[in-house]
Amino acid sequence: HLNTEMMGGENDIDAQGVAFAGLPGVVLGYTRNVAWSATTTGYDVTDVYAEEVTFRNDGDATTPDWVPISVRFDAADVLLETISEEILVSSGAPITQVFYDVPHHGPFIPDSIVLPRMVDPPTGAMATGSAMSVRYTGNEVSNELAFFVGLLTAQNVQEAFDAQDAFVVGAQNFSFADSSGNIGWSTRARIPQRDCRF
Repeated sequence: HLNTEMMGGENDIDAQGVAFAGLPGVVLGYTRNVAWSATTTGYDVTDVYAEEVTFRNDGDATTPDWVPISVRFDAADVLLETISEEILVSSGAPITQVFYDVPHHGPFIPDSIVLPRMVDPPTGAMATGSAMSVRYTGNEVSNELAFFVGLLTAQNVQEAFDAQDAFVVGAQNFSFADSSGNIGWSTRARIPQRDCRF
């Protein structure tokens, strides 16, 4: 139960319901004026791609160190983007993990990378392997928190609908009802617009 009104706080919030750990606000619940609930939709918002990957050997002939450089797409080489993440380890030194991202598809699934089979490659040699990449609508920037914050001060179904403009990842069916007897249902999510060419 969140009640800023009783405690003299901002926005006269008085909401009760279910919350998710780490998420401020009420995910499913009601205020004095509006109630809302949700169910999950079945939208397909994720695609997985088999990528033909070009690797460069940064090692030598006896101990090759294959580094992904590009993927083949539409008869052209598309350079990979790299993301380095430092992972803190409680029992030792931090580990730096490099993730590879295909600009038009998404990041490689780390365990899907298949290295080239070239025998005794010289340093700098290029060879072909493969990997799987995944594209998910949630990889793009969004602000679902604004929706849940907006529900806390919505006075009617229309204001709840307006707040839902911020909800684009997660694909939920939302039902709303207000104290004036209005009801509404909506589902909002980014859905991939696929063509037959991947």
